[in-house]
Amino acid sequence: MHVSRTDLETLPDVCRAESTTQVVDSSIRLVRLFAAFKASEGGSARSLLHVVNAMGPMRQSAVAEVIHTDPSTISRHVAELVADGLVERTPDPADGRASLLGLTSEGAERVTAMRADRDASVAGALSGWSTEDIEVLGRGLERFTHDVHTLLDR
Repeated sequence: MHVSRTDLETLPDVCRAESTTQVVDSSIRLVRLFAAFKASEGGSARSLLHVVNAMGPMRQSAVAEVIHTDPSTISRHVAELVADGLVERTPDPADGRASLLGLTSEGAERVTAMRADRDASVAGALSGWSTEDIEVLGRGLERFTHDVHTLLDR
């Protein structure tokens, strides 16, 4: 079989396209798997606890922006979390008409427990991996997540 110079020049582009497709397909599968984690934690409302925990007290509209979700969806989830005693509303010192969402002590405890459960599950999935491979994956996922977030913000 004869391979032309043109074929050799386009080979890296083809390989990059195939690798990109593999990243997309794997990412979709990973998102679905983490959706299963989210469901086991009590659904989307409970996942908002992680956002408020990581970023501190914030307006409901800011939560919606951070997770790229419709504000009306957030409103329903926040109402559920407030009713469950996991989140509380406090007046926004910058604008008394608005409120900030913050975790209650019970909400903070819930986040800690959910994180421990999630970390233990992922640790089990990575049990056959070397520490170096886990570190490379972590750095790659962090870079990829940052770049996708930047793309969404444009």
